[in-house]
Amino acid sequence: MIWTSDTVNALGLYRMVGRIIGIWPIDHTCTLPKIKMAFVIITLMWMCIDLIKQLVAKGSCGTVTEIVDLISFFTCGWLSVMKLIALRTHEKYIFEIMNSAIKDWVKLNNRTSRSIMLQYASIGRTVFISQAIGYCCSIVFLISSHLPSITTLRDSPMNSTVTINGLPLWSECWIPVGISMPQYAIQFILQSFILAVLDICYSSCDSYFFGMAMHLCGQLEVLSMYFEDLYEIDNFEVQTCHLIQFVKRHQHLLLLTNMLEKAYNFIILIHVGVATMIICVSGIVLLMSLETSNFNVIGDMLLRIVLTYLQLFMYCYAGEQLSSQAMKLENTIYNCPWYDMPPDSVRSMSFVIMRCRYPSNLTAGKIYCMNFQNFVNIIKTTTSYFSVIRLLLKGNR
Repeated sequence: MIWTSDTVNALGLYRMVGRIIGIWPIDHTCTLPKIKMAFVIITLMWMCIDLIKQLVAKGSCGTVTEIVDLISFFTCGWLSVMKLIALRTHEKYIFEIMNSAIKDWVKLNNRTSRSIMLQYASIGRTVFISQAIGYCCSIVFLISSHLPSITTLRDSPMNSTVTINGLPLWSECWIPVGISMPQYAIQFILQSFILAVLDICYSSCDSYFFGMAMHLCGQLEVLSMYFEDLYEIDNFEVQTCHLIQFVKRHQHLLLLTNMLEKAYNFIILIHVGVATMIICVSGIVLLMSLETSNFNVIGDMLLRIVLTYLQLFMYCYAGEQLSSQAMKLENTIYNCPWYDMPPDSVRSMSFVIMRCRYPSNLTAGKIYCMNFQNFVNIIKTTTSYFSVIRLLLKGNR
């Protein structure tokens, strides 16, 4: 397909990261992306199995923060595998959405439409970069904090002592006694690589979703702007032709929105469940740390809770924007001077208004709508949970 400079600007990051882990939908018929995705899935599943095996064999002998990290790594790895499987299962839907996005950028010939599309593409790209930088910084900090420290004695500079500070995925007490430095180095590099794979996979799947959702929001707004110019056409035949094009485009965008919802509703359901569990576990540790004034753990748990809320907000923001753009299109049609238009056109517009009233919501497993109101409800529910736990902790003192 032809890629313009605007296409590269809007979709280039998604293509680059998607080809790294094999989820770029345009290449879904090729063999190499399937091999890459299989390698990523096997790597993450091996990480989850290894964490469970170590936990069963050696127990939770580490600190509270290390145990919470263990739970986070396991849930994020399992969630990433589920995301990849779901994307592969619905690869035709993702292909249709991304294929349509590429065509939209190629056929772009209106300055106002370009400005709107670039605005939404900028939002998606900003979220993509911010999320990637945030995850990358957290992984780099985690790896660097477990690097072995080298102590050199003043009396004998040639003799140095290496102190092991654990491994990126393991507690220090999980490391076998008497492990050699080559074995430790290999294990350290291997776990650092797994964390890098987890970082790329976990962030890119969410960024893909947000980028596609923002593009559909931009197309709905462009369609709304297109209809505002429709009633200014005096020629009835030309107006009817433009109205037919408008209805077909509206139907196409609703179909793409439905595809996005079908491809991601199960992923969102799992993500909401996992995020809620991480928030609850981190909240319990946070309340316990407040009792002992352990500020390092308090800061770590607060950061974890805030980042998890931001991930949920990303899904809710995308769902809110899609539904609001659909409602905006309905208001645009209703507020136009339809009384000056031919009866046949008015009759067709009434059907379009009826179709706009069909909810275009993103849901978590067809159960829970992802919007601002339900995001506030999640915050209220978890806050009530924290209040009950705090009272229980106070009662046990």
